[in-house]
Amino acid sequence: MSLNPASGSEAFKNLVERFSDDGMIVYSRGEAWEYLGRRELARGDYQDAARLFPLRKWKGVARLAIQRVEGSPQPVFSQWTVFHRIYSAPRVPDGIRFDALTAIGSFADLEHMAAVMLRMTLEELVVLLLQHRDRMPHDSGESRLKSAIDLLATVTSAPWSVTKSMHAIRHLGRKAQHDDDARRSTDYSKLLPAVNEIFPWADSILHGP
Repeated sequence: MSLNPASGSEAFKNLVERFSDDGMIVYSRGEAWEYLGRRELARGDYQDAARLFPLRKWKGVARLAIQRVEGSPQPVFSQWTVFHRIYSAPRVPDGIRFDALTAIGSFADLEHMAAVMLRMTLEELVVLLLQHRDRMPHDSGESRLKSAIDLLATVTSAPWSVTKSMHAIRHLGRKAQHDDDARRSTDYSKLLPAVNEIFPWADSILHGP
């Protein structure tokens, strides 16, 4: 809907009619309205989502979104501001965004699982962006993602902050997956600002030539 408002609006209308008690569908439409600058429509959907969500956590997400469209100050980095950041990258394929949203949604309770999921999502995204520039990494195994990130940085002239964020997710995801002792003592706080850095940049690359 963010990229095709007319057809997307009709599709969302049909979904809301079919699943009228699904808060996440209504919330997702609110994110699309917000992206399009239709703040009042977004606010209405966020209010409906806050009413429909059964869990306190998700009600809080919807209320934060209401505050955002009303112009209230927002935290720079939180689990849910990053959630919004992913939604605001509509050129990134839905499957990749969904996987990233799922990872961020589990971050507070299962940080190490979020790290593993984000690493897998990052690999999908990096391969997609390289294909977009008609390039592919040649390495295999554990070194493949590292080489792919470095190649992507070269062919896109990616800012160092983006490349550094990708390597942070790669490193933390690998530790979470393979090192049980490190997993329990690892600080995963770098994941949120890393995702916050990567997704808007990826969206801009997919928008380019």
